[in-house]
Amino acid sequence: MSCDWCDGAGCEECTGGGSSGNAVAQSPDDGVCSACQGAGCDYCIEKVLDFGTKIENAIYEGDDSYRANKELSLDSFKKVVALIDGYSPEKDGSFDEDSKSKALFKALNYVAILSVELKKPESEINQDIEKFLSLIFQSTRHSGNETFESVEKLLRAAQNAGGSVQTKVYDTICNLLGKVDPSRPAGVQNLMTRLLFKVHGNLANSRLAAVTADISARRDPSANKELAEGVLETMHGLRRLPNGADDILNHKTELLDIYAKKTELFLALQDYRDGSSAAQSSEVKDAGPSEVNFDVDVSAERSFFAQMWEKTQKLADSVAEAKSLSVIKECWGKMWAYENKWDLAKIEFMDAFSSAVSVEKRAYELY
Repeated sequence: MSCDWCDGAGCEECTGGGSSGNAVAQSPDDGVCSACQGAGCDYCIEKVLDFGTKIENAIYEGDDSYRANKELSLDSFKKVVALIDGYSPEKDGSFDEDSKSKALFKALNYVAILSVELKKPESEINQDIEKFLSLIFQSTRHSGNETFESVEKLLRAAQNAGGSVQTKVYDTICNLLGKVDPSRPAGVQNLMTRLLFKVHGNLANSRLAAVTADISARRDPSANKELAEGVLETMHGLRRLPNGADDILNHKTELLDIYAKKTELFLALQDYRDGSSAAQSSEVKDAGPSEVNFDVDVSAERSFFAQMWEKTQKLADSVAEAKSLSVIKECWGKMWAYENKWDLAKIEFMDAFSSAVSVEKRAYELY
């Protein structure tokens, strides 16, 4: 007579759980494992629990160990992926598509995140990111917000990892999202384009921060400046019409954000030039006042501010982020100051200040 629990494979009940050492476990009516009495053992987890519960348990284990033991968390989420990949109705019973899709989406997202956080080999990271993004490409089942949040988590993991890992992750995501496939549903392709813009936005922020860090450390920011300009131009290209004009009708807010970032870069570099000129001039000990030039390139500044005014005045009514609006308003104020229109300059500077305060207040509330 074989054990009803392990079918002769050997479990605690049939190998040593009974008084004779070879008692046969009988399947109880209440479904509780007679080998562990419901405490949980490898046998009952694999044989008694339904497929959905196995998935839930593995996800719980992944969530529970995420902060304390990332390797264990990665193994748990990989287990979810393996279970779903090997699922068959005949073997595992019914499991609805919606639940399966949500579980797989979360598991693949965290596998990619944890691979980045643990700085796994580049080939492994690329493979995990590609598996996760391929799920987005294939289905519109997940909401845009849900998808954006999941990609945002992945980008944060890359940013925290820093160095070559961050660069490789951004490159991998951009390469995958930039591929156009006419066979994809229009909604999926549109989501991919929006995600690509979002990724470049994060990368632009990172490049701008690198430029600022260079300037603060009195390093030459030229290399990071070129990288920042390249990313911003790519972002801008995603929000232009085929004729090269800004797509104001559909992308006001995003265009304003692009111009704000370009303004931030310009002002940072102007500060660097100002500081460099002042440092060099201070070394001229015997020069008279007329011989020391502290002037910045006024014509370049004036031209830039006028250009930004021309490009952004039609975008100001967009629902822009307070930070972007603050930068643009400051830019407008400086333009009016160059024109000696001080009343208009004051209005823009006050608006810029109010927007900046709202940014700080929001940051404080989140903290």
